Amino acid sequence: MADVLGLINNLAADHVSPLGYAHSNENNLPVLSVAEQQSANYLRITVEDKPGVMANIAKILADESISIEAILQKEPHNEKLADIVIVTQVVKEANLQSAITTIKNLDAVFGDIMRIRVEQFL
Repeated sequence: MADVLGLINNLAADHVSPLGYAHSNENNLPVLSVAEQQSANYLRITVEDKPGVMANIAKILADESISIEAILQKEPHNEKLADIVIVTQVVKEANLQSAITTIKNLDAVFGDIMRIRVEQFL
């Protein structure tokens, strides 16, 4: 009940919007398209376990201006396949989507590339 009374008092004093949050004069902020949004990303890629595969993936990422924060090759599923886990630094969505599409087309990549956005909290 105290919250409702507080909201009524604030509305009467013109301090809070009807939706219950402080009004801001920042209404003119641009809305970014999905392609322009930026985040770090976790990628898991199942690949053929052979020399040169990681170099090809790293080159594709570099070509899209994507820096690698961390990388790990997990134990192979069998003698032929291994999982590569990559954490990227903050990157534009359009660059990452382009890189993922190119990486998927490599002969040494099997299945879908798992991707999770990593939010940076301050």
